[in-house]
Amino acid sequence: MTGSAKVVTGEQRHEFTAGDLVFLKPEIEHYLVNDNDEDFAYYAIWWDRAMSDEFVAHEIDRAESHD
Repeated sequence: MTGSAKVVTGEQRHEFTAGDLVFLKPEIEHYLVNDNDEDFAYYAIWWDRAMSDEFVAHEIDRAESHD
């Protein structure tokens, strides 16, 4: 991650910079704003319960097919 930006949720704006971690509860509407002169890059991970269950089931099937 490089640079800095703001994550906006409703009327609130929260600044974050390289190295910060942002957690949003499911269903929270949000967007990012880079109103700086420097580039901004970030890494996002989105993972919910259904995705987790699907991933685990897939890995179990894959492991059993190699037996």
